[in-house]
Amino acid sequence: MAKDNVRDDDELDNEIDESSLPLSPESLKAITSARKGKVHYFVLIRKGARVGCLVVFKRGEFNQHIKDAKDVCTGTAFYGTVTGSGNQIAFQLSKADGFDKAPVKKKILRDFLNEHAGLALVVSFEIK
Repeated sequence: MAKDNVRDDDELDNEIDESSLPLSPESLKAITSARKGKVHYFVLIRKGARVGCLVVFKRGEFNQHIKDAKDVCTGTAFYGTVTGSGNQIAFQLSKADGFDKAPVKKKILRDFLNEHAGLALVVSFEIK
């Protein structure tokens, strides 16, 4: 039996560039930390009516994270703070930054987090 065309899981894992995922492992760690009440920042790239990618971080400039996110996916950038408690998480956007409504429906973001992170969260958006 020829094994030349068969690849094991380790080979496939090594080929995946984690920085090109819609939700990076670093963002997943930051979301977990935000669920404990710690304030973090986020950049959400909306593509049409869905989430293209989501970056959650503790430190850094929004502009750099927006640029990094747009290297992974294209669309409209939304950014702000994120915090939570237990299974509830709130994404806060500022009117001063030009945001007057949520970037996507809560259900769409909830499904995105469930699909890419395995998290069943109650999502909300706050415009301040």
